[in-house]
Amino acid sequence: MNPENSIGIAISNSYNEFVNNKIYGINSYLGRRIRHGTAKGTGVEEVKALALKTKYESLLQDSYFTDEWEKWLEIYISSFDELIDEYFHIKSDKKKKGLLSPSIDNDEKYIIANALINTLYKSYLKIDNVVMAPVLITDYCWRLIDGDLARARQHILKVKSSVSVFNIKEQNRLTNRRLAQIFSNEVNALTEEKFTMVCSWFNKPSYATQSADISLLFKVVVEEIKTQNPKFSPEINDENQIQMLTGGHYFAIYDALTVIIKNIAEHGNNNGLITLKYGVIQPKNNNDMKTLSIQITSESISHDKYLASKGSIKEKICSDNISDANITEGNSGIKKLKSMEFDKLIHNLKYEFQDSIINPLIKAIFAIELDY
Repeated sequence: MNPENSIGIAISNSYNEFVNNKIYGINSYLGRRIRHGTAKGTGVEEVKALALKTKYESLLQDSYFTDEWEKWLEIYISSFDELIDEYFHIKSDKKKKGLLSPSIDNDEKYIIANALINTLYKSYLKIDNVVMAPVLITDYCWRLIDGDLARARQHILKVKSSVSVFNIKEQNRLTNRRLAQIFSNEVNALTEEKFTMVCSWFNKPSYATQSADISLLFKVVVEEIKTQNPKFSPEINDENQIQMLTGGHYFAIYDALTVIIKNIAEHGNNNGLITLKYGVIQPKNNNDMKTLSIQITSESISHDKYLASKGSIKEKICSDNISDANITEGNSGIKKLKSMEFDKLIHNLKYEFQDSIINPLIKAIFAIELDY
């Protein structure tokens, strides 16, 4: 095989890994951040809840309005179901409609791949080594995926144009036209916001810079979970020193925090106190790495709920069944954390419980080795 073919295959394999890798790749982002509840929760829950507002109670007593609203809502929800089931995937034989391709398969990508070869060649001549190769390849992988991301955003906007506007044509059949118009305006403003947010997921994420303070990352995750669960409005306690994260540590802690905070939003006290505490543990031996230990403490909504959560967590933390951790959402949060521990992305995963009739607490603990 000649050198040109060898480097072409290497670049193609690198791009495939960049897209398909289930831990750090685009596939991980689609699976953990979009398909597993985030997209539908973001796009649908607040829209559904609008009709439950007290000021719109009289509208729901109008049978014509109710029929129109339910028909529109069914179409709106099914559009998100189709996006999640068919389009928010890496393109493959099983998911032919997947919006992102792991292959260098069009003229646009060929041009970018050839530019990468030239850049690598010039870099090698200039520096006389290949130290910069991973950085250059990663940068060009983002350029290679950019066209697919743009086409994904176009598809989402096309769906938006066909389903996002709620409008009752036969206004004369309504008992309260003015209130119906106010409701329609609120619905349409909200769907505009939701589709814009979903579109933004198909931009190069800010964390691609791979550097952030853990406290800031913690607050970002809480805000993201708030968008999925409008009732989630916790108080945050964080008085830690700045601890910067880079590279793979960022991704691993981002994923772990997302799972833990999402579990709190679903099973804990939505208005309770969440405390973040972390510290660096110095190694006993010079050959060992430093360890960053992270603790997230949360409150339960009631003592009965606390006991139920405690039993469920203990059962899952002791189970070795993690095969569907990144496939089945449901109550698989602990499975996902255990899967991350199995892959050595995090270490020393455990839960501790503070029994109290008045204010029982649940503490999630994990650690990550620092190589810097």
